[in-house]
Amino acid sequence: MSDMADEKPRKESPHGLRASRDFLERTLRAAGIGGWELDLESGQMVWSEETCRIHDVPANYQPSLEEALEFYEPQSRPVIAAAFEAGARDGTGWDLELQMRSRAGRQRCIRNVGKAEVVQGKDKLVGAIEDVTLKRQAIAAMEASERRFRKLFQYSMGLICTHDLDGVLLSVNPAAARSLGMPVSILVGRPLYDFMLPARRERFQQYLSEVSRNGTDSGIIELIAADGGVRYWKYHNVLDDEADEPYVLGHAQDVTTQFRQEQQLREWSVRDPLTSCFNRRVLSDIETKLQPGDRWGCIAVDLDHFKQVNDTYGHQRGDEVLVSMAWFLNEKLEKKDALIRLGGDEFLILLADADIERTESLIAGYRADADSAPIGFSMGGAARRPGHSLEQAIGEADKKLYEYRSQRRSSAM
Repeated sequence: MSDMADEKPRKESPHGLRASRDFLERTLRAAGIGGWELDLESGQMVWSEETCRIHDVPANYQPSLEEALEFYEPQSRPVIAAAFEAGARDGTGWDLELQMRSRAGRQRCIRNVGKAEVVQGKDKLVGAIEDVTLKRQAIAAMEASERRFRKLFQYSMGLICTHDLDGVLLSVNPAAARSLGMPVSILVGRPLYDFMLPARRERFQQYLSEVSRNGTDSGIIELIAADGGVRYWKYHNVLDDEADEPYVLGHAQDVTTQFRQEQQLREWSVRDPLTSCFNRRVLSDIETKLQPGDRWGCIAVDLDHFKQVNDTYGHQRGDEVLVSMAWFLNEKLEKKDALIRLGGDEFLILLADADIERTESLIAGYRADADSAPIGFSMGGAARRPGHSLEQAIGEADKKLYEYRSQRRSSAM
């Protein structure tokens, strides 16, 4: 066997032990942890420099056990005293957080850890003490903040919800649930698009991409409530990607009433109050949104001898004829088309995505049903050509109307 196998463990020198203790003391002081020990036979207690600093006493302060316990607040003193007694009696260790007051009168929350040991043949209690006041204050502040957020979430009149990056609702506050007329339990765990019209779901996917990419998104979202009605939420949502699982925090206002009022005002601004047809203002809206390739069919309509109706039967009868004529013209139109009253006895029909064939076919249909119209009428049609304005197509339809009327009068002679 080698000489190393026969070598006995070497006893560390007093100088080495002192150096180790000094190193340990510096390390614990840097960590804010003090040490202490109590000789159970002599009752002598030893505090490290950091323990003395925590208690605001001189570095060489060595208290008795009774003096050490006096630093603890009345509610904590019996607890730490019982821990020392149990440790001395049967070796039970402890790890406690307690309230104390330093020599300078500063209140502190400390963590005291202790256990029984035999040191150089002597029974002792040894342990560590740490000032956790700032940690406790931080936790208390966090808990208070959490309570405030919970109260805000619970009682806010604003609509608050969170969802994951797939749009699945993680939380919904009572105000948001009330807006939709549903209990929170029905909403949480379901994707938000479950409460949208199918036509809006593609836009919702765009929203998810936007908020994931930019960290925020704002706008108006349409949701279906329990009664089947549409609710309009004006939202501003923010991505929180600092959590373990990123989520979106949403805050919204229910602007349904406001939205409908604005919609009604817009509707009134482009509607003729007598016939409920669109008025001339809608032409500028359509022209503004016009794309080069958009197709529109235009039919100009003029009532025959309408002035004679007014002169003979009065304006009330004239108004009744206008309303009935609007119903007659609207019956053959699709939802995407527009019937416009230009004023007096003139109407204009705009056919969305229509060529000249559909335009002329519709004119033929109106003429075939002329006997059911409340008054005679003349029509002329045209289709917008690529690159031309809508106004040019309307002008061409007017020209065709007068050509038709002229031909009809010539035939009647």
